[in-house]
Amino acid sequence: MAEPAQTKERRTAIEDSFARLPRLDVVYKTVPGNTPDWYALDMLGDILFGGQSSRLYQKLVKEKAVALQVAGGIDMRRGTALFQAFVLMKPGQDATAVEKLIYEEFERVKTDGVTTAELEKIRIQDRLQQAQSLTNTMSRASTLGRYAVYFHDPNLINTTLANYNEVTPADIRRVARQYLGETQRTVVLTTPKAEAQQAPAR
Repeated sequence: MAEPAQTKERRTAIEDSFARLPRLDVVYKTVPGNTPDWYALDMLGDILFGGQSSRLYQKLVKEKAVALQVAGGIDMRRGTALFQAFVLMKPGQDATAVEKLIYEEFERVKTDGVTTAELEKIRIQDRLQQAQSLTNTMSRASTLGRYAVYFHDPNLINTTLANYNEVTPADIRRVARQYLGETQRTVVLTTPKAEAQQAPAR
């Protein structure tokens, strides 16, 4: 459940014969699920990537028009969870420039924080999503099982919203500074594989 700390940036590029558009992934190792910092990072992910009103969707898709799709956030694990930014770029975009735009928004959170209104919007979304998920028997069973296996506490199904309610703007600014650093990130650029030139007819 533990991993060595990452001490320097990792970076690679992949050509994918199935890809139709370039994709940029920026991933950070963070903390296990069901911890105070995990809840703060989860809310930060929603502020940055959660839907069309999120900061990075507005910046990359609407304002700069360099991306077709933006997603991200933190996954839930018993061990080290990953905080990820995913961008499906428009053809012909400069990946370095798009990556810089992502980091600019991270730095904005580290410097200026997030607003109370942004936090309240995420809390409302979380309440709605949980209410919707609990109307489905299979979803309830899956959630109970995950909490029981991961954290030995199926009663988390009743208490997670209270944990989110404890997160403050200061917490989100702090976790952004603590976990979204240059040395902690892994960057993967996936590009469509160029088709081999056809051999000239004889």
